Amino acid sequence: MRTRTLLLSLLLAGLVGNASAQSDDKDFGLDFSLKGQHKMLNKRMNLGLEAGFRTMDNTSKTDRVSLGAELSYKLINKKRWGLKVEAGYSHLWVNKPAECETHYDYYNPVYDDGELDGYVEVEEEDFVGEDNDGIKEADGYNRTSRFWQHRDRGILSFQLSYKPKKRWSYSWTEAIQYSRYHHTYTNREKWRYNGDGDLYQKKKEWSDTVKYSKAKDRLVLRSRLGVEYNVKGIPVNIFANGEYGCGLNYKANKLKLTGGVNYTIMKTHEIELYYRFKTEDDDEEPDGHFIGLGYTFKF
Repeated sequence: MRTRTLLLSLLLAGLVGNASAQSDDKDFGLDFSLKGQHKMLNKRMNLGLEAGFRTMDNTSKTDRVSLGAELSYKLINKKRWGLKVEAGYSHLWVNKPAECETHYDYYNPVYDDGELDGYVEVEEEDFVGEDNDGIKEADGYNRTSRFWQHRDRGILSFQLSYKPKKRWSYSWTEAIQYSRYHHTYTNREKWRYNGDGDLYQKKKEWSDTVKYSKAKDRLVLRSRLGVEYNVKGIPVNIFANGEYGCGLNYKANKLKLTGGVNYTIMKTHEIELYYRFKTEDDDEEPDGHFIGLGYTFKF
């Protein structure tokens, strides 16, 4: 048993080390959750409520707040094998960061008898390029303010579990996740340079309210493999899992690696602490390192 516990601990350390080595430039955040769970129908059905809070930008800014509910039912509940179906819904308030978009003026060279005689301003599509003696000058930039975006999210999942021995358990989960991104209005301002190209000495030309974020639907297939070990003599479980998500109606590849422990107090209170590395090629979601802390009350 000690050998297996050591192997699982090394796996958790490997997840953390591998993620850190691959992502030194990634962001860091904290993820907090508060859950309530109630078992029904001979403990086969479980009703859960959850509130979440997440920070990013090295924990300096709120990234997301969420409220949700889920209902699960154990289709198979044998000593070694289990199959569970789960349906859930959550509403998310996502804090989108401010963005700046620089715009430019373009000038092509004018020659007289083969010698440079000056420059003429042109449109971007007619620009010959800086490599051909053209000039690209920063003219100003548009700044979009931070804003909160509402999202509705639904998920349907099936989890197959296998417990070959008393303390070890393995799981495989397949889930379909649907998200509705609501359209959002926010403020956008245009700023011009004062002539020396210094962004910190600028003049605001105009300010307007625009529809910055359009409504859209996202559908993702999520696959997760997990392992868990119950430490002998104390109510502590060590766990690790890896999850891959693939966009079904848009291009996205999501990867999550998680490792941590949970501690049960008097069978009704559970505290969970974990580390997670998350990366994806989706501009709507942050990637980086997370430290998570969760509390669950079972009633």
